[in-house]
Amino acid sequence: MGNLRFEPVLDSYLLATGLSFLLFASLAIRPNFRKIAAKRQWILTACRTGVVVLIALALFRPVWIHHTDSRDTPVVMFLIDVTRSMLLPDATATGTRWEAQQTLLAECRSAIREFDDQFEFQFYVYDKEVASVAGNRFPETPEGRSTDIGSAMYEVIRKQAGRRIAAIVLSGDGTQTELQPVVEFQEALRALSRTGAPLLATAFGPTGGASQSRDVAVDTLPEQYSVFVKNELMVRGTIRVRGYTNKEIMTSLVVRSADGTERTVSRRPIIVTRDGESAVVEVPIAFDEPGQYRLTLSAESQPRELTTKNNALSTFVTVLDGGLRILYLHSSRLGEQRYLRWSLQASPDIELDHAFIDVRQRSQWPDDRGDLLANKNYDVFIIEGVPATAFTKQNLEALAAAVDSGRGLIMLGGLYSFGPGGYYGTALRDVLPVKMDRFEQQRVGPTVSMTPDLHWTDPDGQVLTPVRSHPVVRLKTESENKATWNSLPPLLGANRFTGVKESAVVLLENQHRGPMLVSGAFGDGRVLAFAGDSTRLWWQHGRQDLHRRFWRQCMLWLAQRDENSGSDVWLELPNHRLPLGADLDFTAGVRAATGEPVEDIQLTVRWTKPDGQSAEISTARVEDHWKGRLRNLTEPGEYAIEVTAKRGDQLVGTARAVLEVMDQDLELSNPAADPDRLARLARQTLDVGGALVAAEELPARLRQILTEPRMSTVTIQSKWRLGDRLWEAWIFFLFLVTLLGVEWLLRRHWGLV
Repeated sequence: MGNLRFEPVLDSYLLATGLSFLLFASLAIRPNFRKIAAKRQWILTACRTGVVVLIALALFRPVWIHHTDSRDTPVVMFLIDVTRSMLLPDATATGTRWEAQQTLLAECRSAIREFDDQFEFQFYVYDKEVASVAGNRFPETPEGRSTDIGSAMYEVIRKQAGRRIAAIVLSGDGTQTELQPVVEFQEALRALSRTGAPLLATAFGPTGGASQSRDVAVDTLPEQYSVFVKNELMVRGTIRVRGYTNKEIMTSLVVRSADGTERTVSRRPIIVTRDGESAVVEVPIAFDEPGQYRLTLSAESQPRELTTKNNALSTFVTVLDGGLRILYLHSSRLGEQRYLRWSLQASPDIELDHAFIDVRQRSQWPDDRGDLLANKNYDVFIIEGVPATAFTKQNLEALAAAVDSGRGLIMLGGLYSFGPGGYYGTALRDVLPVKMDRFEQQRVGPTVSMTPDLHWTDPDGQVLTPVRSHPVVRLKTESENKATWNSLPPLLGANRFTGVKESAVVLLENQHRGPMLVSGAFGDGRVLAFAGDSTRLWWQHGRQDLHRRFWRQCMLWLAQRDENSGSDVWLELPNHRLPLGADLDFTAGVRAATGEPVEDIQLTVRWTKPDGQSAEISTARVEDHWKGRLRNLTEPGEYAIEVTAKRGDQLVGTARAVLEVMDQDLELSNPAADPDRLARLARQTLDVGGALVAAEELPARLRQILTEPRMSTVTIQSKWRLGDRLWEAWIFFLFLVTLLGVEWLLRRHWGLV
């Protein structure tokens, strides 16, 4: 039995009908057949008609639904938990959950033996995945390292598509430890409700009650931190306490350096007042020396804890030497500042703070954040479009003093930069390398328009050209540098400087020979004046690498670190804390001080296992970096990876990273069972007899369900739709192309082309 129907594209009969009508109407427009025979005209028309018919079929998408009836033996499925949490104590028995589950299975098999000829009994074991058990041979001990109940339920139901399921028996402790399930739990609930079969669920193990599942666990601690030397780092972790309310529990944070030296930086008690509550532990710490450190946050084990494997957790800290600190003050939430920050923050050795100073709030100026200009912790200051009136006289004098003592300053172009921003009458008049006039100052306000004689406003923008060789403007080799600058998208506009001071040096100019980037010195510090404020166009047009390089070079030059020609060997790990058996992909490379990759480098990577054995790791070069992989890390403990870079026989540098393969078992770290999760599944089938059943009641309840009528007639529906199968779609497409090709070849052969 079957029936034909259509499923038009976009579920629109109107669209399919309209397009088909236009196609068939086009057949009435006869081409110029000249004087060829009528038979040939009919052949060409038939080809065209065939093409139109095929396209119309594709638009309407015919569907054939076929129904067949068959007698079906009902299926009874058993899902058995084989994860390591089943090795934990059971709630009522003296043994483990696994032993209690095995006893229950033996009782169930005895109860269903008389129904073997009436039902098909299928047994499955589940952990992260689900697998059928041949001959009811279950493993001797559970070894699964994570539980995914929803995905297991969904998969066994999917395998029985078209068959009647008489009952499903689910046993386990109900805990879900798989963090990335294949199927979400809600989807599994929906699939279960569609079966029309009762689910009998049985839970093993103690629930979250304090008397049954005493446990102290370090729940969260970030995997890794990065901090500069002598900067304060706040280490934050959470400790979950179950079964020890109003009891003082001592915690500690221990730091271990690369040479193995350990020191305790914090010991403090925590107390929780509600069972299952988490306490936050925060410890400030600073490091005086660069390098890699391991931090371990732990809680003292308590009497009658079910497991102590989760009482400690470690993280790794990379302490960077010579971090460059930058303060960026700007008057726009959009535009240049976003892209400039992205480029600078891409450098691991740059720490950037920024503040938005809103010209709409000028009635409240001077802005309090102007006090940041007196902060001696910053190496470079960036000011973009902020009027001088936003700062106090003392703020700008403090900035001038900072530059005089060796700090760097760059002012970017904008409506309120340089003279238009009112800096002529401030301490920065002597600091900036360009001349300003008292009459340049513009009125501040959101509706103020640009003064043409103070800004370059060419319709085609400002094309930048380097005037001389300088570290700041070196984007490529000397022979390619000018062409590279000229190929960058022109700036939208720029400030027109009144003049350049005699001691200053012009580094970039526009097509009118107007200065765009001017460098200078003030005291022991360095200064740049950049007339533009739209280098974001470089980023938006795919030149992010040059954008990052230019701005990094500016900062290094201002901080007087451009002469440091050393190279940075780097090693990046996506994770520093891994479970047993995991793989680790890593990336390594070498950067110059400008941030660009270094060529002609030979890279060697070695790893050291927890037992001290060392071996070389093979890597593959991908563009300007190297990639490698450590496979199947089954030994718990601390691993080290060390990268050595050489150019010929000369050592360029080394980099080292440490990671931990944790012995902390997700299945053993939480001793509490979760019967509520099993109950949620059972409630989906409540109307057909599903329930959360105690272990001693399960055999009798199962027998009760199996005494109901067995055999039934099952209607199996099969559906065919044009183009659903890949090979059918290809045949349809080739047939269409063939008709078009034949029609064209015939017209060519008969002189109509």
